[in-house]
Amino acid sequence: MTSRRSRQAVAAGVGVALAAVYVATVVLAGSRDLLVRRPLLRGFITPQPYNWLRPPAALRQQNKQPAAGTFTIPLAPRSGSPAKVFTTRDSQASLAIAQGAIKPSNGAASATLSITPLASSGFPGAVGRALVVGNVYRYAVTIEPGGTTVTKFLVPGQVVLFYPAPPARTGYHHDLLYSADGKSWTKLQSIDSPTQQLVQADADAPGYFAAGQTLEGKAGGGGRSWGNLIVTVVFVAIVAAIVIAILVSEIRLRSRRAEGEWREAERQGGAGAAGRARADRRRRDRRRRP
Repeated sequence: MTSRRSRQAVAAGVGVALAAVYVATVVLAGSRDLLVRRPLLRGFITPQPYNWLRPPAALRQQNKQPAAGTFTIPLAPRSGSPAKVFTTRDSQASLAIAQGAIKPSNGAASATLSITPLASSGFPGAVGRALVVGNVYRYAVTIEPGGTTVTKFLVPGQVVLFYPAPPARTGYHHDLLYSADGKSWTKLQSIDSPTQQLVQADADAPGYFAAGQTLEGKAGGGGRSWGNLIVTVVFVAIVAAIVIAILVSEIRLRSRRAEGEWREAERQGGAGAAGRARADRRRRDRRRRP
């Protein structure tokens, strides 16, 4: 019972310490990479089906309409907008804004963010070799009251879009596409998370956003999610360290147990030898008596 409690205590202590390291790593990586803020295990399961505004014929029966979102952003008189993440109900479109990205004007107390899914048929179908896949999303921000349109973030925001599953799990790269007026696309320096079907990029302004899909050999300048890689490595290291700590504790306990058994056997063996010596002396004494 004591050895079991000792092993559990060692494992719990190591787990708590490494969990603290993991949380600190997630916070650090998450401050640089919005994809890291999503649940880690989401990358190890099949993502949800994509919600199309105008689905392909083969998907019309099971398709669900994509969600739009309207959000209120409070504006402090001096610091402006707080750092916050806004996500549609179906998690297909997100925007993270930094503190001070939106400043109040004329005494305004808030801003309204609207995220609206649109059919891609009304927009250019490609930029270079990157084909538009999925819905186009319009991000619009207005200052309230007054309805003044925000045309630029004072601090870049981060846009994340969930995109449809590609024809194959490998061989494709995705970039975030941006358009201010919906007439032409610009490919942004992006982070693609294929297992989660998410693409992220910094956004200098509201506007139109879409995911662009390119064959891997023809992809141009996309990035990879180093934040996800860091968190995954730390997660694996935590599991490995806990297992190693339990094994080391078990080896030490077995070593102490074996040493105790050896000492007990030696003690009992010594006591037996002394007893036999006393018996021999008594027999010799009896033989000498007349």
